[in-house]
Amino acid sequence: MNVMNAFQSVPAPAALAYLKQGYVMRLSHAAVMAAWKEPDVALSGRGWTVRLTPADFLDSFGHETFAFMEEREGLDEERDRQYYKWRSEKQ
Repeated sequence: MNVMNAFQSVPAPAALAYLKQGYVMRLSHAAVMAAWKEPDVALSGRGWTVRLTPADFLDSFGHETFAFMEEREGLDEERDRQYYKWRSEKQ
């Protein structure tokens, strides 16, 4: 499969297929990034991250469009681990 144009938008069902192939995408109209984290879709915005099953992703975002991101920018798993470790220690 060819690398897609960063500005090309696709509907959520197609986005889900691309996410499963390792692409990182963003919600077309908002600063929300999506990536596949087996077996879920991880969505991240400013100050929040959530994981949804594929079915819940389509139920919640099925009417949205997603654009391709350049490489894997924006999602930093190590930073997420550090944050959640820090957060659990503070609670």
